[in-house]
Amino acid sequence: MPDWVLHLGATRALARPFDRWEPRWLLLGAVLPDVVPRLVAAAMDEVPPLQRYGTLEFGVYLGLLHTPFCVAFLVGALAAVARRPGAAAAGLGFGAGLHFVLDVMQHYWGSGTCLWFPFAFQQVTWSVAWYDSPPVYALVGLSAVYMVWSLWRGRMPRDWPFAASGRRAMLLVAGLSVFALTPLVCLERAIAANVGSSRFARHPEDYEGRQIAIAVATVDTASQGLVMIDKADHKFAVDWSGREPVRTGARISVRGLWRDARLWPDGVFIHDYRIKKAASLIGLVMLLCVWWPSLRQVINARGRGVRSRKRLGK
Repeated sequence: MPDWVLHLGATRALARPFDRWEPRWLLLGAVLPDVVPRLVAAAMDEVPPLQRYGTLEFGVYLGLLHTPFCVAFLVGALAAVARRPGAAAAGLGFGAGLHFVLDVMQHYWGSGTCLWFPFAFQQVTWSVAWYDSPPVYALVGLSAVYMVWSLWRGRMPRDWPFAASGRRAMLLVAGLSVFALTPLVCLERAIAANVGSSRFARHPEDYEGRQIAIAVATVDTASQGLVMIDKADHKFAVDWSGREPVRTGARISVRGLWRDARLWPDGVFIHDYRIKKAASLIGLVMLLCVWWPSLRQVINARGRGVRSRKRLGK
């Protein structure tokens, strides 16, 4: 996936000629497919007590949340509690749709986006470019500049965009339930289809003599001529003869022949996600800036209410 700055900047720029979508919903939609799966995965990756829950099954589950089907119900759930449901659904939908377009443009080996889930489990990638490439880094920089300019020049709405009622709450719960439960129902089918190399991880013996690809695995140990990689708590040996040394903890994508319990690669790509992580954190701050006027109105209103109750109590 591209980082959040690139998602926000591209969405804002491409929506600008239409000038019809409310910016809060539009920009939330731009990162909405990532909000649950990517933030949970990042927390599990960075917080040691949570790392033990990073199982193969849970990783596939998070990946299935990042699909148009699930996100459509998440959009519907949020729109149900919006003051203007139609405007919210339109902005969220456009932003989320463009998010998936940008995601499938990213180059992958052995991975992609399950665009047709839950009806099919084909992982789609148009393989336009690796994230870790100078052209993409240039687009990230341009997106950051454009978003800063947009936030500086634009005036974000200050009203609170949500509305509460019993019916709205029921629709919210219904949408979130479909969003969260559908991947659980389809989990074994997804693993059987080898989503995220999951079937290979469970049954590597079935792939003897076959070409395989593993996306964004972590280097567990590295020695001369051999690298052990970790994919969802499953470790695999990769022949590293004649290749430049790689550090422990690096993220790599590999493809090649699986033979004798070892991957003999014909392609290796070493990722550097430092820019992606930094840009996504900056994007999160930008999104909070978009929503801050609305949040401040609520905070101020509650503060005035507390002060009023205190005066009446006196």
